[in-house]
Order: sequence, then structure tokens, then C-alpha cells
Amino acid sequence: MRRKKLKPDFKDILVIVAGIVFSASGIYQIVSNYCEIYKLTKEKNKLLKENEELAIKIKSTDKKEFIEYNARIRLGLKKPDEIEYRFDPPEKK
Repeated sequence: MRRKKLKPDFKDILVIVAGIVFSASGIYQIVSNYCEIYKLTKEKNKLLKENEELAIKIKSTDKKEFIEYNARIRLGLKKPDEIEYRFDPPEKK
């Protein structure tokens, strides 16, 4: 019995070429997805850090001393029975 030589016909070659093309496209898509995941993870970590800083800032601004200090310095407010003294700064020599 003789062996038959396998000749690749046009369909076989077309299937192989299509497989290579779609495989390359799939690999590119996977790599681009990993890059996107990396960027989004980096941005997420940055936003989480910023969120923690803002939470600390909110906690510090809720304190009575902070509110009173800003009312006095920024708005020039004083308590009803309080007397405010103002002095001229010393002159430079």
C-alpha cells in the first residue's frame, strides 16, 4: 500500500492564514487590555489616596477650634463680649 502525499489545497492555506491573522489580532487586543487595566489601576490608586487626604481634611475642619480660628482670621468675627486690640507692627530699623 502506498502512502498518499498530502497536498495542501487552497482551503487549508486559507484557514491557516486566517488563524494567524485572528490570533495576532487577539494577542494585540489582550496586550492593549492589560495596558488599559494598568492605567486604570494607577488612576484608581491615585484617587483613593486623594480620597483619604480629603477625608482627613474634612475631619479636621469639623473641629470647633478650626472653625473659630477661621472665623476670627478670615472673616474678622469676634465673640459678643470680647474686646479686640490691634497694634501697629514695629517699624524696621
